[in-house]
Amino acid sequence: MSGNGIYGTTSFKTLTRRNQNYGAVAEHPELIDINFTLPRLAEQGRGYDLAHGNAIDYNAELDQIMLSARDFSELWIIDHSTTTAQAAGHSGGNGGRGGDLLYRWGNPRAYGSGAAADQQLFWPHHTHWIPAGLPGAGNILAFNNGNEFPGYARGYSSVVELSPRVDGYSYHYSEGSAYGPAEPSWTYTAAPPADFYAPFQSGAQRLPNGNTLICVGNKGTVLEVTPDGETVWQYISPVLRRGLCIRATRCLTALSIRRLPPSGGGISFTAPIAIRRTIPGCKRWI
Repeated sequence: MSGNGIYGTTSFKTLTRRNQNYGAVAEHPELIDINFTLPRLAEQGRGYDLAHGNAIDYNAELDQIMLSARDFSELWIIDHSTTTAQAAGHSGGNGGRGGDLLYRWGNPRAYGSGAAADQQLFWPHHTHWIPAGLPGAGNILAFNNGNEFPGYARGYSSVVELSPRVDGYSYHYSEGSAYGPAEPSWTYTAAPPADFYAPFQSGAQRLPNGNTLICVGNKGTVLEVTPDGETVWQYISPVLRRGLCIRATRCLTALSIRRLPPSGGGISFTAPIAIRRTIPGCKRWI
């Protein structure tokens, strides 16, 4: 168990001198360096919960699982088709890699293949595949938070869409380099960027009309943006505790917002807010 996400122990391959599989991190991007700590956490002398997993998604077509590793500032993909024995090793399953990572993206420093300037994810949340039948289906969508620590804060958030190269069940990778793509295929930021900043929680959802629904967690704000970045609808909750909302999802004719309970505990619940289309053929919410 790590943070609020669940990870199978077979997905981790330790790189410590006490184990037989100790080795150079940069030579094994398919493995997870359990000694990695983001510089800002190390400078503050803070402990870490390995990855602080905050999202999990399953792709039935590929039989793969995606995990959001916040404290690595990465997303990881592993093979779900393996047996328990295969997952404990480096071969087997549809991807032929056993329990190794099939793909990772966001922070090449975490596997010794980049510098600070190469980092593209900053404490991400809600990493997931865009479902079939929606524009961009099969691509990866993530809320890229940024972070609030002095000296490392980007000072703004973004929503990113990735189109990694996939061949069957495998992801393209050139040895000695960072996993691609070099940049997202689509990015949403505000103008100016600092107007859109949620250092924690939050999420994004692709809609049937090609727009993207975004939840700004620390402000209790939900907005719908077009592929060109135009905001066509916005809702600011007047009732959520301290303005926080964890996630917003469009379901049929209603919007569901996961919010923190009034007691301030860690269990969230869903508050449905009816927002109905009233104009036939309208491509925005009203």
